[in-house]
Formats: sequence, C-alpha cells, structure tokens
Amino acid sequence: MASNIQLSGWSDDAAATWYGPPNGAGTDGGACGYQDAVKQQPFSSMVTAGGFSIFQNGKGCGSCYQHASCSGIPVTVVLTDECPDGACQQVPVHFDMSGTAFGAMAKPGQADQLRTAGRLKVQYTRVPCNWRGAHIAFKVDAGSNPYYLAILVEYESGDGDLRSVELMQSGAGWAPMQQSWGAVWKYNSGGPALNAPFSIRITSGSGRTLVAGNVIPAGWTPGGTYRSVSDPSPLVLDLFRSKPDLSRLETVLLLFTIRRLRKINRSRMSSPPPPPPVQEGDPGATTTPSSCKRRRVAPGGSDGGDREAGRPWDSLPEDLVELIGWQVLAGDLLDYVRFRAVCSHWNKSTLRPQGRGLVDPRFHPRRWMMLPEGHGLHPGHPKLGGYVRFFSLATGAFARVHLPLFDDHVALDSVDGLLLLHREHDMAVRLLHPFTGDIAELPPLTSVLPQLERYRFMDEESKRRELRFYLRGVCAAVTVSAAGDITVVLALDTRPRIAHAAAGDLLWVLSKLPYSVIAPTMSSQGKLYALTPKPRDENVMRIWKIDPPQPTTEASHSLSLQPPRIIAECPVVAAMGTLHLAECRSEPYRAPQ
Repeated sequence: MASNIQLSGWSDDAAATWYGPPNGAGTDGGACGYQDAVKQQPFSSMVTAGGFSIFQNGKGCGSCYQHASCSGIPVTVVLTDECPDGACQQVPVHFDMSGTAFGAMAKPGQADQLRTAGRLKVQYTRVPCNWRGAHIAFKVDAGSNPYYLAILVEYESGDGDLRSVELMQSGAGWAPMQQSWGAVWKYNSGGPALNAPFSIRITSGSGRTLVAGNVIPAGWTPGGTYRSVSDPSPLVLDLFRSKPDLSRLETVLLLFTIRRLRKINRSRMSSPPPPPPVQEGDPGATTTPSSCKRRRVAPGGSDGGDREAGRPWDSLPEDLVELIGWQVLAGDLLDYVRFRAVCSHWNKSTLRPQGRGLVDPRFHPRRWMMLPEGHGLHPGHPKLGGYVRFFSLATGAFARVHLPLFDDHVALDSVDGLLLLHREHDMAVRLLHPFTGDIAELPPLTSVLPQLERYRFMDEESKRRELRFYLRGVCAAVTVSAAGDITVVLALDTRPRIAHAAAGDLLWVLSKLPYSVIAPTMSSQGKLYALTPKPRDENVMRIWKIDPPQPTTEASHSLSLQPPRIIAECPVVAAMGTLHLAECRSEPYRAPQ
C-alpha cells in the first residue's frame, strides 16, 4: 500500500532519475491521469513517476515527497506517473522525476550539470501535500453518462493518496466506487439513472477521510470539473473518519463541542489562572462584545446561568462553517437559512442563497410544496394579503411567504419547489424561487401561436382560446447546466405537444409527440414521463421518457429536443381503475387509483 511510506523522517534507500524535456513535466499527464495539469499550478512541473512501491497501481497518485538537494533547500514533488520498467525496480524506492524537478535539486546555475549525472542516490521523506489556493477538484470523465460516472481526483491536500473513494447520490447512502486507473475512480449504477447532486467521500492511505458535500451538481456535464467549496481542516477529516454516519445536527454539535474543549484545554495550559468571576453588583462589571447571539444579560451582569462571557460560536474556522453549511443545506434550504442567521461569522462563511436560488440546484427548495388553500381561497386571493403558504414534505412544517407576483400571475406548475408562473394579459412566463425571490424570464406564450395548426385561419380570440386550452394540463421540467443555464420543458397534455425554451430565449419551440397520454405527465430530475396504451393491445401500458433538450452542435447555444423513448411496458389489470405515474426515490412508478 502507498500508506506504507509514512509521513516521518528521512530515508536514504531511494534512487532518482529524470525523463522528458530538461525543463518539462516528464510526459503529459502520466499514468495517474492528470493530463495537462502536471504543467500548471499548483503542480508546476514539479512531478515524479514512481516505482511500484510508491505508485501502488495508482493508489499512490497525488502523494507528496521531499528530497534533500545540493542547495540545502528540500525539493517537493508530487507523484503523477508510473515508472514500470526494470531500472525502477532495482532499488526499494525509485523516483523518475521530471526534468524540472530533477534540476531543482542542483545548486543555482548547475541544473544542466546535475542532469548529466545519471542515476542519483537520494534522501527523501513523505510530506503532507499543501495546495494553497487550489481546492480539491473532481473532473468528470468524458465517457460518463446518466448511468455511469467516472471522476479524476485532483489537488487533495494532506496525505494526497487515495485508498478508497465513495459516492453518495441525492437521497441515498454511501456506495463504494471502483478504481478505474491511476487517480480515476468509477461507479456504474447497473440499473436506474444516477441521481445528482453527488457527494464524494475520500479515504487516504492513513485512514483520514474527506467529504465534499454535493460537489457535483445536478446538470453536471461530462468533461466538467467541479471543485469543493473548501478543503476541510484536519478536525473535519478526523471527525468523519471516526463518526462517518453522523446526522447533520450531530455533526454541528460535535464539531462545536470538540472545538470548544480544545480551546479550553489550550487556555488552561498556556494562560495564568483566571481571576475570580465577577459577582453581581461588582463595580465595573462588563460584558465582552460579540457578533453572535447569546442569552440576554440581566442588569448587574448575570445571565441566569453560568457567567461565561459568551458562547464562542464564531470560534469555528471558516472552512468548517462552510462545510457544515453544505451538510445542512443537503437536508433543507430553510434550515440552511436559519443556520446562516446564527451569527455574522456563520453568515459570512457561507454562500448567500439570494442570486443563486435558480442557477444553483443545491438551493432549490425540493421538499416544499405550495398549498392551493381551498374554501374559496387561492394564492393571490385578496383576503390572503399577498401571502402564500408552503408545506414541508419532510417535516410537515408550514412557511408563509409574501409573493406580490400572485396579484396578476397564476401558477402553471411547481418543479423542485420552484414556481412556473403565467400572466394572462401578456402571456408572460416566469420561473420563481419562492424563498429567495430569484426570477428567470422565459419567452411569452404568444410565441407558441404561430406554431399552432390552422393558425392562419384563426382570429385573435380563437388563438387565445386555443392557447388557454393548451394550458389546462401543463407539466414542467427544469434543468440547470453546470454553467447556470436554465432550460424549461412544458408537456401540454390536452394536446400531444411539448414546448421547450431557455431563460432569455425569445420564443418557445413547439414539438408534436407520437402519442396521446391517458394520465397526467410526470416530471422528475429534469425529465418528463408519460403513460400511454400500447397500440392494438389495451392491456399493456407504455412509459415514455423525454430527456432535456441538448445542444444541436457542440459549439451551439441552440437546443433541440430528442425523440421520446419507451423505457418500460407494464401489464394492466382491469381492477386497477385509473392509472397515474408517481415518483418514489427519484424513480417513476405506475400507480393505480
């Protein structure tokens, strides 16, 4: 195992050679799969290939080593390639370094002379990697698809090497990934499509664990690179190693407790004994100002409990607060909002949802639904004063939000908690995040009219009447690309039609479907699902899937809809009655009513 090379003292049982251009990075990429990154910061060509004892079939990729040098300044290199031939197996540890790294061991001005020395006996030691300014990154392999995911792990600070990599899909638990080659790890669903966003958990050779929560978002693309919001501190790594199944609340409490105990222990060891506590009524009794919330202090300085000056909520490091925030957000958006409101330090250390509510799927309020009210009331009714109520499917809680848009808009559909709104007098369409207020403007529905059948023979009132008929049964699907581009697809069930457009487009593109639905279309993860009878066999139902629109060409911004495809055929029993599609754990199911 690569972990046999410990972060310890110097060893002198190694040899070093160099390969590639004298001032280059060895070969491009190498056996770890880093490709051109070996030439760029933070690697900067200071790389090496390793013999079997340190390469370890790719599990040693990313580990860092220091070498003693002629100048007296140690040279640090990162393992990015394999040295498989016989010369590299003649000593216990062999480093076949890039020309740049090998020359760096020379005295100033003597790099070329050192490169002529052939194989050198060198002293080395394993050291932690410290990639300042570069957060750990996950590059999705170009061959990935909705059922298969392969990632290249880059810039892992700390141990640097990889013993295991695990994947967590949205709404699922941790599942092990398989090493494909080098630093590339893969996961094959073997069945249903993968459900983004994805969290990645990495375990190094020493057993340290790093968790990148929701680092690969919904709408990920093959070839894209996704970076963790921060490189977690060793406290987080040790915590997740010892308690890998902590809930979000337990994580917050345990992190705070550990941090507080360490602070108390340090103060006891390094500070003189504290003065006696200030008693009620003592002259000059004061309280220490803090930016964070605390219990109200009564006159005289008593807070009704212990006399600690204040709770050090803001003592948590920024990267810790950021990571905990992502863990909370994975559960519920409003919990994340409350988390940010604890104190100003937590607020500044986490991303503000406003402005990101639509373009970042992590902020979509998936577990909230709008209440249609009832008893003669509806969203936008004057008696509600512009307020709309929402219901949490996870906790059963209610939230009331002031949404003036409902004064002249109606909701066509709700997707992942987002509201698709329509204004009658000008046919405007908007996508609204109800909790952040973010809005995406979509083309007006009047752009559909010229694409209707018999359009040229209709008067204006007939056109409007036809369009309103289209809107009686609408099911929407929303996708967001890694670049933040929003695409909406509308299934118009009263006519076998489908329309799609991106935010900022001038018109909806209308397409005809090869079937007529017998149940309302269902939306799930940006896709649409429809239920239809099989021709000439009414006892068999077909489930169709419509994928999000794709660019017409690789460099094009225009989108085209792919033909619907049949994903299942199901027998029908007469006793079933009316059939509907329902979602269970992000998968469509046929449900009798």
